[in-house]
This record gives sequence, C-alpha cells and structure tokens, in this order.
Amino acid sequence: MSKLESLIQKEIIEYLKANNWLVTRNHTQGIKYTRGVGTNPNRGIPDLGIVKEGRLTYIEVKTEKGKLSEDQKKWIKNAERYGVKTIVACSVEDVIKGLSKTPKAEN
Repeated sequence: MSKLESLIQKEIIEYLKANNWLVTRNHTQGIKYTRGVGTNPNRGIPDLGIVKEGRLTYIEVKTEKGKLSEDQKKWIKNAERYGVKTIVACSVEDVIKGLSKTPKAEN
C-alpha cells in the first residue's frame, strides 16, 4: 500500500526543518478565484516553497503513482525560465537527491 501524499509531505517538511530550511506550504486546492472571470491564478504552484542560503526551490509532492497536472507542468516550465528549480518528490530521498543537484546562490 502506498503512502498518502499528506504523509509524504509531512515527512519531507520534518526533514527540511531539521536541516534548517525555511519551509512554506502553498494551499491552492479548493481556493476559488472570485475577482473577475477565470480560475485560480495560482493553479499549478508546487506544494512547498523552501529557502536556504539564498537558494529558492519548490517541491511538488506526489505519491508513487501520482502524475503532474497540465497546470503543474506549465508552472514548473515557467519557473525554470526564471532559474527556479522545482523537485517532484515521492519521498524524502527524492528531495535529498534533487537538492544535491541544485546549485547554491551566489552572493
């Protein structure tokens, strides 16, 4: 039986906080966009934003069988245009691997 996404996210947050990352959770599911016509302008934003030593990274948490939505794919592609890394993670190990490939910010 695979883990629930909420449990995976909790484990990732605990790991990151224990390793001195600033962690923010992005709550967009169920948010209704009421200003004008359209849908939620934040659709696709990853679950977590993390910062350490001037380095901003986003993490989209998925179960082992989870797939990125089209909105998530677009958001990640756009973020990459600005030099912002996004990790798609099914476990703490995925986060560790993804962070090891992310360069530190230059001061």
